[in-house]
Amino acid sequence: MKEKKDTGYSKEGLLEKLSYQSLLVGYQRRFVTLENRELVYYEMTKQGNMKRCGRINFDLYSVRIEVLPEMEGFRLSLLNCDRTFTFRSIQNQNPNAKKEMKSWIDAILYHLEGSAGKMRTLKAPASQEFWRLQ
Repeated sequence: MKEKKDTGYSKEGLLEKLSYQSLLVGYQRRFVTLENRELVYYEMTKQGNMKRCGRINFDLYSVRIEVLPEMEGFRLSLLNCDRTFTFRSIQNQNPNAKKEMKSWIDAILYHLEGSAGKMRTLKAPASQEFWRLQ
């Protein structure tokens, strides 16, 4: 099977990510980029800089996407890992939220299709918070 080359189909923008780390479980705004079979998300610091919070490389792990139409979002899950990554559109601020989410999902599916994680079974490491260490 020949690996699909990336043709530069990239996407970036603001999404809300479900956080399990804070005292109150809830959604936090994140700037998200999707490029070269990698989804990276950032938070804005108090100084106004972007700090990388996590990275999911589709060539390192077998990733599954679940569409969540009721919340205009999607969930990414990795093989051999209980951790999921749930994103949704910025609520009440985007009149085109459904169209925007479809665009994100289509872009992720494109990147997943050409990834090593799709072509082979690649399990996520057992270490906690491995997505922060890459």
